[in-house]
Amino acid sequence: TPVWLPNGEALLSTATRDPEADSLFAYYDVVRIPLDGLPHALTSPGFSYFDPQPSPDGSQIAFLRLNEERLLGEGRRVAIIPAEGGEPHDLTAHTDLNVELFRWQPDGQGILFSAGWRGDAHVYQIGLPGTPTYRNGLTLVGGARLVSEFDVGRDGSIVFIAGSADNPCDLFFRSADGNERRLTAINDRLLQQRIIVPIEEMTYLAPDGSEVQGWTLHPPDFDPMQRYPLAVYIHGGPHVMWGPGFRSMWHEWQVAAARGYVVFFCNPRGSEGYGELWRDAIRRNWGEADAPDILAGIDALVARGYIDPNRIAVTGGSYGGYMTAWLIGHDDRFVCAVAARGVYNLLTLQSTSDAHELIEIEFGGYPWELYEELWDHSPLAHAHKIKTPLLLLHSELDYRVPISEAEQLFAILRRQKKVVELVRYPREGHELTRSGEPRHRADHMRRTLEWFDRYCQV
Repeated sequence: TPVWLPNGEALLSTATRDPEADSLFAYYDVVRIPLDGLPHALTSPGFSYFDPQPSPDGSQIAFLRLNEERLLGEGRRVAIIPAEGGEPHDLTAHTDLNVELFRWQPDGQGILFSAGWRGDAHVYQIGLPGTPTYRNGLTLVGGARLVSEFDVGRDGSIVFIAGSADNPCDLFFRSADGNERRLTAINDRLLQQRIIVPIEEMTYLAPDGSEVQGWTLHPPDFDPMQRYPLAVYIHGGPHVMWGPGFRSMWHEWQVAAARGYVVFFCNPRGSEGYGELWRDAIRRNWGEADAPDILAGIDALVARGYIDPNRIAVTGGSYGGYMTAWLIGHDDRFVCAVAARGVYNLLTLQSTSDAHELIEIEFGGYPWELYEELWDHSPLAHAHKIKTPLLLLHSELDYRVPISEAEQLFAILRRQKKVVELVRYPREGHELTRSGEPRHRADHMRRTLEWFDRYCQV
């Protein structure tokens, strides 16, 4: 979105430096567009740049940037340059945080930004060089919650949307002196009519000794002397962070718990919120690197004694759909599975997806160079080993992960006379469960739980 410079003489925006690159992620520069002249780039190759914002006095420009040598591995950082251009100065690289949003302080002496860390997302402040908080930032909005959006007022006040374990989201106000109050009660009427169970953190060790963070929900009136089915939820991305306040999943977890399931989700290797090394650990190793983190969490829960090991269900969307299909192709512990909008063939995804470069970035090459590696990391290559009853859910207008991915997996399983069903959603894209038609979103959740119920005997 173009933004004005404060003096009104020019606009700032971004533009691709290669119109033929066909890229969603890379090769963007910050451009200055004067009212009486030609646009010109203020940045240069090596990084891709997004969301330029001028300082209040117009002397500097801040933006997000990604290192083009490792576009998804390093994460987004905030950098600044003089308004007339120059060498960027990185403000947040030392934090090891992946910046989601940022805004200028009203006095122009620093930047406010949001980023996730260990299941929560906060708003931080970092000062410009020469200020007291340069490289020594402050947490302005913290706590056990996930901030998804925020903005800053002229007096330094902050408004933000946040979700937590007991409420999927509300709008909050933080005054410049630090006092905070809730502005909305969007979900109160619904929540007062429902039993909301706690979302409890758990940490456990992966087979290599690394600590993994996960969470559980238990059914109402939970009795640890009884045995319960387990519903495992896997996030997409792959570079995404889930936490108790993740609002697009909050209601699904609660409904599954209310239905009688113990619910488990975690942030395995590849997830955001644990630093660059954790995020980049799945590079060229999808499935192999992160599956042990998920399975170790399941093992830890089974060891508690109240999980029935013969009634474990698994589901996920997008990369979570990939992981669902990958797990059931390598492990027979699951009694049923639901894979939504998943990637199943890395060779065909590269040529059909609008985000084709995801494969190029994550695996460091092209299908004609990495044929055997990409095929070996495709769930489709292991589909002949699948014994778990599988429900495939996919949107017909999904350009991120085209429905041909689900059609391939469905056909292979069907021709082997395996238990598989494919549900197609008309008019929907990749964001069905977050912004699709309400009846489709409800149907998607209902079908998932009914599939679980059928095989978990709930």
